[in-house]
Amino acid sequence: MTISTEIGILIAIISAFIALISLLRLYSRDGKGATKDFTRVETKIDYIGGDIKDIRDDVKAVSVRQEDMAERLVKVEESTKSAHHRIDDIEGKIK
Repeated sequence: MTISTEIGILIAIISAFIALISLLRLYSRDGKGATKDFTRVETKIDYIGGDIKDIRDDVKAVSVRQEDMAERLVKVEESTKSAHHRIDDIEGKIK
């Protein structure tokens, strides 16, 4: 082999090595970017989960207030019924 052939082979090997290193660096950067994206998504999911918990608590509070209102409505209806009976008795006495 001549010196120019050996230099050509050496340059080809170095070029292939540099290309391999560049390719590995490119893939490692994509992995870091993907990790950042996944972290961002996980953070947003955590915020959404917190918001859902707050909404669930609000719904429970509304349910409790609704039950309280239902109990009060029953009492008001009973009181109204009793008042109507008394009014009817008074009307009967007036006539």
